[in-house]
Amino acid sequence: IRTEGLSFLMSPPEDTSDKTSIELELLENVGRRLKEEDIDSIRKYDKNVLDEYYHIIEQFSLRVDMDEINDLVQDVRMICVSEKNKHQRKRPIEIAKRQGFELKESVKSVSSSYPSSHAAESMFISLYLAEQFPLYKEVFMETANKIANSRLLSSNNYPTDNLAGQTIAHVLFNRYKEDKEK
Repeated sequence: IRTEGLSFLMSPPEDTSDKTSIELELLENVGRRLKEEDIDSIRKYDKNVLDEYYHIIEQFSLRVDMDEINDLVQDVRMICVSEKNKHQRKRPIEIAKRQGFELKESVKSVSSSYPSSHAAESMFISLYLAEQFPLYKEVFMETANKIANSRLLSSNNYPTDNLAGQTIAHVLFNRYKEDKEK
């Protein structure tokens, strides 16, 4: 995916900002209401994002170029890593206690939280597959949302991290389509 000339994201809210406090409060409230099926969902979607799409592709016997999808996901992942390195936003669990919040961390993540790679990768794959198979668009988009939401349920991402990841996916997918049309 061609990325020159693209400016992806504004900086995330500061750790001590009111917006971050509101997001932490939301994550704390979500954590208090977790059910067993939520924990199962967190574990299911914590793995490689592509795994869930492989399952859907098999389930519906769809013919796709998996090499191209893998290459595109690698591009999305590299861009997310670059943005994570640029912004260095700490995971919610890292700052929650300092601000008086108690979050339940279900899975551990090692990199910065902004933007959410899970949200970016899953949304990009869903956009890519939905264009090829419009009949299954709802299934793909639902999958992207479940994957992104699992990062909120696990207190690994702030809502703004997910939004940033989905924004990257849309920008990159539009660039991908432009390049394909040339």
